[in-house]
Amino acid sequence: MAAEIARLRDALAQAERKAQESGEGAQRLRAEVVTLRDARAKEERASQERAASEAALQAEIVTLQGALTAARQVGKAVIAAFRIETAAPTAPYGPSRLRQGIMRFFRSGMRCEIRRVGPVQ
Repeated sequence: MAAEIARLRDALAQAERKAQESGEGAQRLRAEVVTLRDARAKEERASQERAASEAALQAEIVTLQGALTAARQVGKAVIAAFRIETAAPTAPYGPSRLRQGIMRFFRSGMRCEIRRVGPVQ
């Protein structure tokens, strides 16, 4: 009977060690699970931030494409205006026909007076 009690004590001690080891293992597993959950939550937040950033960048791209299209249209209009300006020359600057007529009238009258007076002495 003493042998059986010793055997039972050994079995109990061995069971307690296993329980303690499994308890420590379970505790380590729980700590690892908590760490993994925190890492997963952090990655999910980062993923959501990337998705929001991507949406903002897509909206900015659309806006910039619209601005680029408008700038191209303005550029084409400017180029077309330059082409029209070089193809059709503007009216020449200079005296108008009325002014030219008046100048001829007065010049011819002055010549007449000079002719009547004669040479200056």
